[in-house]
Order: sequence, then C-alpha cells, then structure tokens
Amino acid sequence: MSTLLRSALVLGCSLALGWIAVPPPASAAPSQTSCSALTTDFKAATKRKKIRKRARTGKPTVLTSVWQPAASGVPEHCLVSGYVDTGDKRVGLNRVNFRAELPTGWNAKLHFSGNSGFSGALPPVASRELSRGYATAVTDTGHQSAGTDASWAQGQAAKRIDFLDRGVHAATVGVKQVLLRYYGSAVTRAYFEGCSTGGRQGLWEAMQYPGDFDGVIAGAPADLAAAMASFAWNQRHMYPDPTRLNAPALPSAKLAALEQHVLASCDALDGIVDRILDDPRECTFDPRRDLPVCAPGNAADPSCFTTAQIDVIAAIYAGPGGRHRALGYSKGGESDSSNWRNWMVSSSAPGQFPSMQHVMIDSFFRGFVSPTMDFRSFDPANGDFGLPEPAGFSANQDLRAFQQRGGKLILWHGCGTPRSPRAPRSTRSRRSACGSAPRRATTSCACTWRRAATTAATAAAPRTSTP
Repeated sequence: MSTLLRSALVLGCSLALGWIAVPPPASAAPSQTSCSALTTDFKAATKRKKIRKRARTGKPTVLTSVWQPAASGVPEHCLVSGYVDTGDKRVGLNRVNFRAELPTGWNAKLHFSGNSGFSGALPPVASRELSRGYATAVTDTGHQSAGTDASWAQGQAAKRIDFLDRGVHAATVGVKQVLLRYYGSAVTRAYFEGCSTGGRQGLWEAMQYPGDFDGVIAGAPADLAAAMASFAWNQRHMYPDPTRLNAPALPSAKLAALEQHVLASCDALDGIVDRILDDPRECTFDPRRDLPVCAPGNAADPSCFTTAQIDVIAAIYAGPGGRHRALGYSKGGESDSSNWRNWMVSSSAPGQFPSMQHVMIDSFFRGFVSPTMDFRSFDPANGDFGLPEPAGFSANQDLRAFQQRGGKLILWHGCGTPRSPRAPRSTRSRRSACGSAPRRATTSCACTWRRAATTAATAAAPRTSTP
C-alpha cells in the first residue's frame, strides 16, 4: 500500500469518528436567524496546531450561511459554504470546500452530488432534490480548477489524496455536522449520486467509507488509470506527430463513413435496422476486413480509408490492455459529436489541442506524472503512472461492509462513452467483493450489470451514449 494512501486511510478513520464531537443541537426551528448563526457555530481555526486537530476530527468551518427565499420552484433554504481541513505534517495540509443547501421543510435526508473530470469546481445546485425536501451538498474535493485541468496536482500530495480518496468523505462528515446543528437532529438517510468521476467517487465511498451513505448511484465510474492509459493510446495513434496537431491520422471527415460500415455489419443483429447496436459486444465488424481501402492518390476521399488509417481504427477498438485493463472502445456512434468526434478527433488550428482526450491526457501527465514528460513516450499497457491505489479499482473492491449495513448500490454504464475505455466491459470485468462474478442484467442495450455483492437495482442508460 502506498504511503499516500496509508496516510489517507488513517486520516479517513479519524474523520469517520468526527461526527461524534459535534456542537449541541440547535433548539430552535430552522430560520433566517439560525441560518446566519452557523458561521459563528463553526468558526475557522487560525493556529496551525488547531488546524491539524481539525484535520483529525473532521470539524468543518462555515464561511457563509445566507438565507435564500423561495424562487423559481426552489424552496426557501439556508445556503452554506465552508470547508474541512485535511492532511497532516507528512503530506501537508489542505482544505476541502463544500456547499450545502438546507431546506426549511427538510425530509431528514441528504443528497450528495459527485464531480466530473478532474473536478475542482462545485457542481450546480441539485434543485430537483432540494425541492423534494433533501438537504443537498457538493464538494470541490480540495482544489479549484476546470474539469480538464490537472495542473493543481503537481507536487501536491494532500490535494491528490483528497481528489482520489478522501475529499468526498471529509466533506460528507463535515456537512452532516452542519445539518445536525441546524436541524437539531441527525440525517436518517444519505445518498450519493454521480457519473464518470462522480461514479468513481460513489463506488469508492461504498468500498472505503461504507458508513457515509445508505445508497449510492455510481454511473459510468471512471477508472482513472484505465481511462488515462486509453487516452494516451488513442491520442498517440491519432496524433503521432506532436508538431502537427491539426493533422490527425484519421480525419474527422471519415468518421461518418466508418460508422456507416459498422452499422452495415451489425445493425441488423438484433432483428431491427434502426441505427442502434443493441449490444456492441456482439458486433463482428473488423476494420481490416470490412472497410474499403482508398485507391492510390485518393486518400482524401471521405468514403474510403488508407491502410494506415485502418490500423489506427483497429488499435482504438483493441485498446492497450495490460496492467490498467484499458480494453478499447465499443463499436458504434463513431461520428457522434459526443463520441469519437471532439473526444478523439476534431478539426483544430495548429498549436491548439485537437480533442478532449488530448487536452485531458496532456494535463494529466503534467500534473500527475511529470511536467516534462510527453505522454507519447509512455507505455499505456504496462507503464506506471505512480498514482495512489484509488486511481483504479484494483486495490480494494470490498463491498461487504456496505452490504452488511444495508447499503444499496446502483451501478450502471452506457455503451457509447468516449471517456472510459470499453467502459461497460471494464466495469463488468471487476469481480464482486463477496466472491461472486457480476451477472448481466436483463436490460436492452443499457450495458448495465448488477453486482451480486449488493442488493442493487439496475438502471437503464440511453442506448447510444452515456448521459
């Protein structure tokens, strides 16, 4: 176990007990007065020794607490912003920011929303849940950045730990203390919901901090190590020359023809010709066999492919495999603007990043691996990113504690996501924590599977892409 993760888990155990040492419950009903009083009830620590103590106990600091009148279908509520101190002498101190909305008509439940990308921003208010009486909460996981920016991670051990492991847990512990103070009673049910990075956060919460939430919806959980290995593989094939980022090996103009040939091979397999692949795993399309090769001198024709372009397509479908289990991409939807187009290849001026995957893998290497290392020199199959274990799910898939306390997990994955390599297959390939293999769910092209390790419902995702 890495030193960073061991430190995170030890601190996590301390945080898990932090809810015990809370201020006495408020006696008055929620009001504008009790809302503004939260900044006094949870003052900031100013001395370093006290900050370290707070990092051990998980006591939050409330920076602002502002009464919000009902408007646009959103009920009146107390809008709270604050942070939880994390870290220690060894890895450094950090602050995990959170925002919470506390409705007057509280149903005694908490809804926590996950992040996306490299997070670093507070997600929007979950107005639907707030209007139903839930207290809602979000976190930036301990850093501020755009979702595609990982520069904050360079040399920042505490921030890495908070992003990969501890951030959501620390914020949850802190928010629950605020709720207890404000309402005078503890949360009766807590739920987490997230997709991609948020899905990874939810699944990791259930594995490592089973007491935080009673229910988790982990949508398309992004195994960071597998995703980055796949991004490096794809972009190395798509843009082999870093000085020609406006000249992809496979031009975006040819994606429509590629998708048409995939559909011609596999659309009818489910008995209906509707431009939807019911199960991409059953598609037998082989680019080396089924794609037309351009005649000499006709490489620019968007309806045919050069042998080099066919090799790139075959490589992306295959994936690098190896230690990160980056299994390649499912067939179908290649020309969709939320799939290969924009995420893997798009038009670009010289010197600009040509695709979303290129933006993210370049930023990831600069922040997490080395600011001077070109990802094209990295072995995506067997290279070591040097990340703590939570970057993937190979370290601990134990859901028994979550199951035994009655926790419910909904785990789903869409078929056509360019963000995670053959994501449904990767999710399904993980063995369950209770020793049984996941079973395929009886859903049509949702590419959703049910873990035998939990009492989990299945959620059908859209048939063509991940929401």
